[in-house]
Amino acid sequence: MILEKDIMKKKTIVIVIATIAMVLFLFVPPFFLEPKDWLPLLWIVPLTIAALFQEQIRRYLDAPELKIEFALETPYCSKTPFYAFFERKEEDKVIKDVLSTEAYYFRIKVINQGRSSAKLCEVVMTELLVEKDNKFYDVNYFQQVNLKWDTGKSKDAYITLNPSPVGMLCDIGYISRNYMPTLFNLEYLYTIGGYQSKELAPRSKYRFTLGIISENAKYITKTFEFYWTGQWKETEEEMFKEVSIKKIK
Repeated sequence: MILEKDIMKKKTIVIVIATIAMVLFLFVPPFFLEPKDWLPLLWIVPLTIAALFQEQIRRYLDAPELKIEFALETPYCSKTPFYAFFERKEEDKVIKDVLSTEAYYFRIKVINQGRSSAKLCEVVMTELLVEKDNKFYDVNYFQQVNLKWDTGKSKDAYITLNPSPVGMLCDIGYISRNYMPTLFNLEYLYTIGGYQSKELAPRSKYRFTLGIISENAKYITKTFEFYWTGQWKETEEEMFKEVSIKKIK
């Protein structure tokens, strides 16, 4: 089997030879040809490049292009029914309880602005910092981890994003009423280690960076700053005055 790098090496050699030929035609024109006869030969190089690298050129022109969008408003942030499931033992029986309440969910949207599908897209929280004494420090025990795509299939780390202004939402986290109401719960796809930080405390300022990884699209990141007063409000208009999530870079 011929490896792709070997093919690229051979193509590069052909282009180098064609380039040298073009330079010779420019500075040492054939004495046996008139200018009107040899000048058209200068098209050899661009035509050779186009022929040899047509697949790479097509991929470049039609490549997917990812973008992260966020705003402290619907549909990025919204109030929704929330159900928490518990198990407890009574004698020899396991009793399953369900707590029905409400929560505010916070999401980013990933959009493919390119001309072809972005394959195996995943969202990873790559950094989590907390402010202390006006400086930001790494949160203890934090490890890079995937977030959940808002597709109803919580175990799917990867999705394909077709070119569209619609995009796909990905959960950052949520604040629930009556269930751990004093914390912002991060929506990890899974946890790593027993001490991995899963919540952001109120009245503390955090910064987190999200990276979008794809098989065939350029890697992009966006950093956000987060702060919550710890207050729960019944309406989105009032609640979004208590929460601050803003893009900083």
